[in-house]
Amino acid sequence: MSWDRHPERERNDRTHLDKWHHFRGAFLLCVLLLGFVALAIRLVFLQIVDHEYYAKLAEDQQIMQEPIKARRGGFFDRMGRPLCVSVPARSVFVAPAEIETEEVPKVSQALSRVLSVDEEELRNSMLGRYDGKQFKWVKRRVSDYEAAAVAALRLKGVKFRTEYRRTFPQGVLAPHVIGHVNVDQEGQEGLERTLDKELAGKDGLETLECDGSRQPLLTERAKFEPVVHGSDVQLTIDAEIQRIVEDELSKAMEEWNPLSVTIIVMEVKTGRILALGNAPTFSPLRPANCDPKDRLNRAVSACYEPGSIFKPFVMAGFLDAKLGQLDDTIFCENGLFRVRGRRLHDHHPYGWLTVSEVIEKSSNVGMAKIGLQMGAGRLFGTITAFGFGESTESGLPGEIGGIVTPFNKWNVYTVTSVPMGQEIAATPMQIITAFNAIANDGVLVKPQVVQTITEPDGEVLYKFEGPGAGRRVIRSETARHLIDPALVGVLLRGTGKAANVGVYPKFGKTGTAQKVAATGGFAHSRFVSSFLCGGPVDDPRVTALVLIDEPRRGQSYYGGTVAAPAAGRIVEKTLKYLRAPAMTVVQGADL
Repeated sequence: MSWDRHPERERNDRTHLDKWHHFRGAFLLCVLLLGFVALAIRLVFLQIVDHEYYAKLAEDQQIMQEPIKARRGGFFDRMGRPLCVSVPARSVFVAPAEIETEEVPKVSQALSRVLSVDEEELRNSMLGRYDGKQFKWVKRRVSDYEAAAVAALRLKGVKFRTEYRRTFPQGVLAPHVIGHVNVDQEGQEGLERTLDKELAGKDGLETLECDGSRQPLLTERAKFEPVVHGSDVQLTIDAEIQRIVEDELSKAMEEWNPLSVTIIVMEVKTGRILALGNAPTFSPLRPANCDPKDRLNRAVSACYEPGSIFKPFVMAGFLDAKLGQLDDTIFCENGLFRVRGRRLHDHHPYGWLTVSEVIEKSSNVGMAKIGLQMGAGRLFGTITAFGFGESTESGLPGEIGGIVTPFNKWNVYTVTSVPMGQEIAATPMQIITAFNAIANDGVLVKPQVVQTITEPDGEVLYKFEGPGAGRRVIRSETARHLIDPALVGVLLRGTGKAANVGVYPKFGKTGTAQKVAATGGFAHSRFVSSFLCGGPVDDPRVTALVLIDEPRRGQSYYGGTVAAPAAGRIVEKTLKYLRAPAMTVVQGADL
């Protein structure tokens, strides 16, 4: 049996089908339109809104920039011997984006084993590569052995970069002068910090286009910014004299177990610092491994009540004002002198002493009487003329100016205390600079530690031309007579006989200063022992200061016993090294 479709129904079905086709077509058109709109919006964001971001991203992928580290300038001694220089060193880093995630544990374990770094920290930092970082330091300035071991691993994404590290070819000498740098080779202390701008130089930059494998291509887009290495600094320090000082520092620490020792050696005519050292000391290669106090340059940053080594400066003012002569006599009250209820003592009871013997025997009573005779005004003028109370302008960082009581607060006690080296505080640099003026025929010159600063191309940025005229503090005649017989007598007949060593005739002064007690007044078991020494007598070439803070071992604390032997040996060895003529042989002296 056959069935025929109804014509009306067929028309309806056809109409329905046409509507469906129209709807589907319209829907597809709308989808396409929306897609084009979305694409257009996306293009707007890519091409306009986020253009800079994606352009930089593309450039980062196509352009390789390799920094070229500048070599930090070095420090050299006065003879051109390298004290502290920068040498190339390889640093290891990883490029996390080049390492597959599943390879990270293998890479981190291998590097940890070879370089002795924390494996977990390295692994976590490598897994955090999706933060966009291009590289991660593993270990900087590795040894040659470590670099060879890493290279032998042949790990993908593990690379090297050339940097520089500080080294001390002469061994660590004068660390408190030179200072130290941080891991980025930036000066932190000492002249490394003060002269950081001159020493640092300027890094270069190599810019190359690279392919999809990050292999460099030499194209017209390649750029090269030349590196500018740092300037070299030549110091006035002499490596051999510094070694003499370092040796004496070690001996003093071993023999006397003090809180600290400071030694300075100065060239008389120029004020050049030939050696400067402090103990305890530190290693500039590992500065964080020491007590921060050990990095303090006590030569310019610590104040001490000088005690008897201050007496020559007051005596110089007394003689220069022609208030007396060296052969005049002073009654020293048999060791006890009362000034308005204050009792002043000598270590030994002295009766009549000549002015010269007051220095030789280091009589407090005799110096107090000289202070009273000078008066407050002349005494204040003398000590300020010698530079006490202000910086010596040595060029060393952290230098302070010491402490001098303002003149409007002076009284009769001050006038008798200052001549004994009390009621005043000075840095070791101030003390030796003032003593050097006596040795320099009465002319005060500024201490100097930097000789030249020279750029890599040889251009001299700075050169110490000499002290110039200096500043005359006392007459030449006064200086010569104070040295001989007074300061020579200290070594021959007085409190400094232990410094009378070797063949060179020397002059000097002892100092033993009581430290202030925490409860007020002076402590009876804490002392600063010191000795100032110069030579040769007829034509002084060098002066030296040895200051030993609170000797705590041995039976003595007097400067003539504790500090004088070291000072005598330093001056003797320095003069031999400088080949100074021994104009007069000192009888009975041995080294």
